[in-house]
Amino acid sequence: MRKGAAVAALAVMVAATFYASRPGLTETAVTATAPQYTSDGKLMFPEGYREWVYASSGLGMNYGPAAGWEPTFTNVFVAPAAYRCFQATGQWPDRAMFVVEGYSASSHGSIVRQGRYQDNLLGAEVEVKDESRFPETWAYFGFDAGRKPASKLPQTSCWNCHHQNAAVENTFVQFYPTLLSVAYDKNTIRAAIHLAPTVARVEHLALTEGWTSVQSTLDQLRAQEPDSDVLRESSLNSIGYRLLGAGKVDDAVAAFERAARDYPSSANAYDSLADAYLAAGKKAKAVECSEKALELLSRPSDLNPMRRDRIRASAEARLAKLKSK
Repeated sequence: MRKGAAVAALAVMVAATFYASRPGLTETAVTATAPQYTSDGKLMFPEGYREWVYASSGLGMNYGPAAGWEPTFTNVFVAPAAYRCFQATGQWPDRAMFVVEGYSASSHGSIVRQGRYQDNLLGAEVEVKDESRFPETWAYFGFDAGRKPASKLPQTSCWNCHHQNAAVENTFVQFYPTLLSVAYDKNTIRAAIHLAPTVARVEHLALTEGWTSVQSTLDQLRAQEPDSDVLRESSLNSIGYRLLGAGKVDDAVAAFERAARDYPSSANAYDSLADAYLAAGKKAKAVECSEKALELLSRPSDLNPMRRDRIRASAEARLAKLKSK
């Protein structure tokens, strides 16, 4: 048997073993969304990508100094078979493919008075894992709105940044929440990559392992990364209510106590803590925190009138209920 034929036969055997070991992942399924190339090696644009699995979106994301241009939306789609493989293993199969499309951000239109929405398609980039074609395994291609076959981008363009900073292989899984949790569970995050705890990660640990499991993490973040999203009052508040909704009342109380301690001038923090104390049966403390929330509302703050009225209504309704008993 010629060497080339032997290598091809071995590749078929390896592929058969690979796909057979992953339920629901078949050679046919991967081939259906595999990268296709022209005779001169250009990548053909995957026209059906909008039917793939949606991974995440970003707005105005930039990995360097402030760019100074208008922010754009990016939407990431992953080939379905590759997505299923990642869910099962925490790794990407060969011939996995991503499409990252870019849209301009508009802020004036229809009934919109605040925020931004996606408007004009600017172009797309495609990320491909193809071990047989690329010595560096992963390759990147840029497409304009015309979507003509594209040549591989220089390795210094996208590959270097992904190789240095991506969480799993050459992919920015750290920005894809549904996949990041899988990478944590499968322990496939690259050892060289430091990922600061996200709100979702802290919430997951609090829900599965208890609030005490995240206390040291929050303390460390406050000392080293005080601007972390996890430390925001809104994040702590959200985690507290998720714990409360899950019936983990003591953990919820601890989370809200942390928020009130870190944000002592926040009426909302004390109002939320009052909810947790009431759920825990600590009525006197619920009264105390409700009154504290009302007292803080009487002070000057940057709360908008609608939010101020909602907190006041919540605290007053709770007090009326507690004092009527």
